[in-house]
Amino acid sequence: MDGARPRRPVRDAPLDRARELGDSRALEAVSDEIEALHADLRALAAATSASDQAWRDEVLASQDEHAAALERQVTALRDEVGSRTPSSPDELAGLQREHEALRGDLNADLNAPPATGSIQLVPPNADGAPAARTAIADAPAAAPQAPRRSFLAFQLPSDDFRFDERRTWTVLRALSRVGFDARSTLHDFSGATSEVAGELTVDLAHPERDPRVLLRVDAAALVTGDARRDEGMREHLDVAEHHDLEFELTRFEPGAIDAGARAVEGTASGRLQVRGVARDVAMKVRLSIDDAQRLCVEGAMPLDLEEYGVPVPSKLGLISMQKDVVVWISLRLRVNPRTSG
Repeated sequence: MDGARPRRPVRDAPLDRARELGDSRALEAVSDEIEALHADLRALAAATSASDQAWRDEVLASQDEHAAALERQVTALRDEVGSRTPSSPDELAGLQREHEALRGDLNADLNAPPATGSIQLVPPNADGAPAARTAIADAPAAAPQAPRRSFLAFQLPSDDFRFDERRTWTVLRALSRVGFDARSTLHDFSGATSEVAGELTVDLAHPERDPRVLLRVDAAALVTGDARRDEGMREHLDVAEHHDLEFELTRFEPGAIDAGARAVEGTASGRLQVRGVARDVAMKVRLSIDDAQRLCVEGAMPLDLEEYGVPVPSKLGLISMQKDVVVWISLRLRVNPRTSG
């Protein structure tokens, strides 16, 4: 044995790295889900109010249709009565009684809930029955009505998402992390921050079709758990002059798309700006939808600090950091509400 201290392997799981950095996101996750439930409740209250009005309109419209149908039948019967010359006083009295009975039915129906199905009026006088049925049969039919929208047809915001549509998502800062893993001759360490903001626009079923991503990370907010090391890191990143680390996507090459699992794997290529220097980079990423309808983005890639002009820390040549680090992301995003039109 050469007595060299064994290296702690650089990890590959962003969530494990974040947890070891003291990450406790359970409360933030619950808070986000409660906010989503509040949005659902607000939508439900609005939809219920609209549904109540729609139900009232439906009842009134149905009553109007019912009354119009009865009026057409009364008019047809009146025309039939007017076209006939009673042959006897008894026939005239029977027609008058039938007319009054129909009028009574009309007034009663106007004050009653609409009935379903067809309407058939049977005259009380048998002598007038054939003529009345003929008149009703010959009455003009009501114009066909357009199908009405169900007054409970609405969608909650938390369910307002399809895998095969283009939508814009916003980063949930409290549930997201961006960081790096570094090696040094003394020990390995990691740095991370939740101060990340940005949006992603994509059709997950066709992620190669003009995806849009812009992320900004507060460089000064990166922490490694060592105050002196953090101070030197901020100096090397020149955070006073270059406050943000920025990534803008230029293309996405999908490797696997699983609509059933609502997950996508592929390579995200774009421009990464560090310390004011921009370079082309490519990161392997996985996008998926979790049970709370959030978009999860996980990925990692190697990065050469010297390509961005970042000085590599070294102390008297005894403790030095390697120039290559692993940059990783663990993001949670919530879909933006639909815009009208």
